[in-house]
Amino acid sequence: LSPLLMKCLRDHLPYALQEENFWLRYSLVRDGASLDTVFDTMRHSQHTVLAIETSHGEVLGSFTSSPWRSNGNHYYGSCEAFVWMLRKSRRNNEGEDSCQSLDEYILRESSLEVFPWNAKEGNRNVQLSNRRKLFVGGGDPEAEDDGMWRDNSGGEESKMKDPDSQWGMALALDKELIHGTSSRCATFGSSPLIDKSRHEGSEVFEIMNMEIWALTPCMNEEMAEELELGRTFVMGFHSQASESGLQ
Repeated sequence: LSPLLMKCLRDHLPYALQEENFWLRYSLVRDGASLDTVFDTMRHSQHTVLAIETSHGEVLGSFTSSPWRSNGNHYYGSCEAFVWMLRKSRRNNEGEDSCQSLDEYILRESSLEVFPWNAKEGNRNVQLSNRRKLFVGGGDPEAEDDGMWRDNSGGEESKMKDPDSQWGMALALDKELIHGTSSRCATFGSSPLIDKSRHEGSEVFEIMNMEIWALTPCMNEEMAEELELGRTFVMGFHSQASESGLQ
């Protein structure tokens, strides 16, 4: 995330979070490509911004309000979530920087398209993550929704459909964090977050870097870590009290 892109994303965050600071919790380049590392690092972070840059310079991601965790094939998350993309790639077709001037840079980094939760026709399939995959969004608006993910991609009916008319995940990442896909998504009413023409018509992209930023009211990392641990302790205590029937 560039500082200018952070500034633009703030405008789309829930009002109570718009003045909070961005805290880089996970970076693929710095921390390695591992979902286990993501879950270990992010387990205490509630409000997070996921950002991905593809090998073609496209920048896309999500905002979610539940800590990323291994949760089987069950969806979770809040309808505060949204997905987003930069309208213009950071690289041209020759693989070079797409900006030749400061004005072009400012325009590129501030030209953001955001897809909030689709309240009218969407579902509550916001986040799904386990040791094998990480999804944002999913499901078919015409199918009965039970909050579970099922792979129906191999069915004959699915194969007969026009690929552009099928629904999928706004973001789907593999366990190695090498490749991902972005499809038309019912949860957010969103189109694919990548330019398929740059990927030979495919929804698959190669991940060059991935970051997850936590939002915190704290001014430094030490204070932010203490606050996260404190929140986790309180939430854990209340959970145990509830299970034991204490008030």
